[in-house]
Amino acid sequence: MDTDGAGAEDGPTLVMAMPRRELWTVRGLVRQVELDVLESLEYESWFATREAIAEDVETKEVRIGLVLHRADQVLVHEDGVILHACAVPPEVENLAPGLRGLREFARLAARRLVGAEEQDLRLLGYLNEDRLEEASGFLFLVYTVYVASDCPAPPQTS
Repeated sequence: MDTDGAGAEDGPTLVMAMPRRELWTVRGLVRQVELDVLESLEYESWFATREAIAEDVETKEVRIGLVLHRADQVLVHEDGVILHACAVPPEVENLAPGLRGLREFARLAARRLVGAEEQDLRLLGYLNEDRLEEASGFLFLVYTVYVASDCPAPPQTS
């Protein structure tokens, strides 16, 4: 899965961005999804280069985060990673408008990651954590993905 947008051949890679305005009081993994945050994603998000986002203190990149479940197990990467994340490209708008497009993109990313169709996909919440350097520039929409109990684990996960 292309998490860095690498491989773009036609100029700078664009990723989804949104204003930080609704996120200043949101910390950690929030399961109680606030309408203000969803409305900001729906109506105020745009696409920009990572460089432009990094230079604007009022902006965050939006990413999709997937937590994979098989029966009563959570699949974990051998590096200890439980949240599989990917950037949101402008093509997400071709899937469906707004939040529905993000959900469909999460569904496609899950299918690509596990190599099989999911049984269920649900928005768990969102993750906004400025205290962790590797996560501070991002808002992650976190989806739980449920796959069949006999579905093989993706490479390097167990």
